[in-house]
Amino acid sequence: AEIKFEDYMTLGPMRAADVARQITGADKVNPVGYCIGGTLLGITLAYLAAGEGDEKEDAFNAPTFLTAMLDFSDVGDQAVFVDEPRVEFMELTMQELGYLPGQQLANMFNLLQPTQLIWTNVITNYLMGQKPPAFDMLYWNSDSTSLPRDAHMWYLRNTYVENNLKEPGKVEFNGRPIDLGKITGDIYSVGTRRDHIAPWKSGWAMCKLTNANIRYTLAGGGHIAGVVSPPDKARGYWTSDDCGRYESPDEWLENAEEHEGTWWEDWTGWLDSRSGEQVEAPGVGSDEYPPIEDAPGTYVKRN
Repeated sequence: AEIKFEDYMTLGPMRAADVARQITGADKVNPVGYCIGGTLLGITLAYLAAGEGDEKEDAFNAPTFLTAMLDFSDVGDQAVFVDEPRVEFMELTMQELGYLPGQQLANMFNLLQPTQLIWTNVITNYLMGQKPPAFDMLYWNSDSTSLPRDAHMWYLRNTYVENNLKEPGKVEFNGRPIDLGKITGDIYSVGTRRDHIAPWKSGWAMCKLTNANIRYTLAGGGHIAGVVSPPDKARGYWTSDDCGRYESPDEWLENAEEHEGTWWEDWTGWLDSRSGEQVEAPGVGSDEYPPIEDAPGTYVKRN
């Protein structure tokens, strides 16, 4: 079936927010968008901001972006995989299959960090005859997903190839122009200093593209390790409010406050002041949305 990128928005964050509110009884949710999920969240917020009257009311309160880009002017090392000839090759592949195989995407990410994700395993397993050491983030990295043709090609061309999201009104969904400048309110955004997938300076650009009050936080570590940063593995972080008052990410960093520990603690305090009172956890599911099975579910057991 044809899957358009706007389906990701309406059947993704918007639908999930409606279901979460129905189950919990909450008026609003505080959404989190990670990587491409953050790009999707930004589009969704701009889409809702373009509504009129009752359509402008939405389910989102205080969004958080994790290693996400809205401006694709500088995509770092990924640029070698998303020039016109390679995008055309992907289009031809997907014309035949109808989707991009998840393994192809996984191979691209592996090539971005060949020492960790390829050669370490070759040396340990092939040359030394040992089992590769168990590593949670490598297991996560191997959990690839195939991508539907139409949605993926829209995403590639409007972000990496043409960078259309930064141009107000260049993109439309259901007749609504997407203008990131219409995004307002409070936002928490996290970049990681050694991110090889979403360079933090590109992520910081949302401070200038939106009219939101963004508390931007730069964490130590990379695209995954910098986000998965519990207290026992804390790498320190820099942060400040209203990052849009600075002219560049370098100027922001010069004026940001450096902290020890994990950004999780800062984020928790930020969320507390923008959330309701803590209550007992609601039951799982509802009459309309009954639970499917016990956690962790059968999905994680599939090869």
